[in-house]
Amino acid sequence: MTHALSTAQAAIAAELAQATGWRCRALHTDKVDLDELSREAHGAPCVLETLPEATLADRTAGEVSVLATWSAYIIAEAREPQRRADEALSAVEAVIRAAASSDFGGTMQSVAESLAAQNLYSGELDGLSVALWLVRWRQQVSLEAAEAADISALHRFRTITASFAPPAGEGSATTDTACSACGEAGASNEEEQNHE
Repeated sequence: MTHALSTAQAAIAAELAQATGWRCRALHTDKVDLDELSREAHGAPCVLETLPEATLADRTAGEVSVLATWSAYIIAEAREPQRRADEALSAVEAVIRAAASSDFGGTMQSVAESLAAQNLYSGELDGLSVALWLVRWRQQVSLEAAEAADISALHRFRTITASFAPPAGEGSATTDTACSACGEAGASNEEEQNHE
């Protein structure tokens, strides 16, 4: 992750911890699985902030702006269902208020947009006495040109499109990739690409 996005993630974590009064952890991953949630539930209530998804927003001399989609997982743990539901909703509201009104220490170039909250209830989580919500929003972040020029640093911000069309009777596949941040395109027959 680039220095600018790392700084922004740390600023968000600090502000969400203050807004909710809960522990907030910045994760170096963009996904949270059930095993991770099970571990974190022992330290609940808490907020887990994942790495952002990002796309190129603007490019000017010496500077590149990316529109980052930030995600915060809210975890409340209590044996009494109504109590954990109330605690989770209170934290969700606090996170939404913070995201809607903050530039997170000047690390963001724009106000938050596309704010959304989703209840990620499942039977497995209920069995753990855990309530889980996801709050997502988008804000623009500025990168130094030197950061943006380092394609390896921008690997998380590529928009991948893939096609699987082997010729009739052949088992090979071609995957075409396009990088929205760097404007490059390529093809690979050997590397499997996953995209959402």
